[in-house]
Amino acid sequence: MSKFPRGIPKSVYKKEMKDPSAKSGVKQKEAAGYGLHGELKEQNQQLTAAKEELQKELTETQERVTHLDHQFNVLEKENQEVKKQLHDCQIVLVAAKVDPVSGEAIVKAVQENEKERKEVMNVSTKLLNELQAFEEIASQQRSRLLEIQKTVSDLNEERERVMQERNAFTLEAGELEKALMEAEELLL
Repeated sequence: MSKFPRGIPKSVYKKEMKDPSAKSGVKQKEAAGYGLHGELKEQNQQLTAAKEELQKELTETQERVTHLDHQFNVLEKENQEVKKQLHDCQIVLVAAKVDPVSGEAIVKAVQENEKERKEVMNVSTKLLNELQAFEEIASQQRSRLLEIQKTVSDLNEERERVMQERNAFTLEAGELEKALMEAEELLL
């Protein structure tokens, strides 16, 4: 059976097979494949850089949270010590039955201790609020990092698919070229 379609003269088919524009179409498709590969590679590099930057920011934020948590624990411990001292002072005052003249000086000290305790509580509250804000930022950055990782994964899958298509196209082009050479040999 002939490899030429019925109804087309062999001379026309031979001219079509030798048409250089047919080969340039293959080259254009290959060039487009390389361009897409380069574009995917560039996007992959950009996403990798963004991922590294976000990972660095996340690490810095986690270190800051750890530092603030440590500060909070130190202040909380100091707060407990102040409360204990205040309680001890109150016990001494009650046990000593201090007269009102000397009691006023002690009351002032107790008031100062209470003021300091309130300041410590305010600082503790501020630190807790700051820790919560950092926790929210870290959570947002973690979400952003997961999105970027998903995008990188999707791009890698797309790149793999494009590479498979390109390989299939290259094989098909090779087979067509081989068939063309065989056809030319038959015509000669």
